[in-house]
Amino acid sequence: FYRSLNDGEAVSNSEACQRFMDEFSSGLMYDENYAVEYSFGNISDFTADNLTFSFFEYTCKVYSCTTDESGKKTVSEKPIKVLTGELYTASRSMAYYAINFESELDTSSSEYINYKKDFINILNDFRFSVFDD
Repeated sequence: FYRSLNDGEAVSNSEACQRFMDEFSSGLMYDENYAVEYSFGNISDFTADNLTFSFFEYTCKVYSCTTDESGKKTVSEKPIKVLTGELYTASRSMAYYAINFESELDTSSSEYINYKKDFINILNDFRFSVFDD
């Protein structure tokens, strides 16, 4: 993801995290057939090989919604899926960026651990080359 900045506007990495938290909470990723409930961890820094990111961990519970003839929306009692994720942000003068790692896998499973290692390798290789400040 990325969000453009106006000339002269400055956004720190941690502020970018907060802005994405707000967007996620608004249900940005889902249409009206779903309701989402996010739980966010604290914003921290992660230093990769080429860049320092701000990041947060989160859990997202996704519920199904139905709308009756009168327009009343009903949300399922139990989530249809539970996702865990991490969102890493970096900011530059023209935009701020997010790299997201999200999964339905159990975080202690070997499959999750292997995907996470691959993801960390991507972060370590990440570079801003064209729009480097």
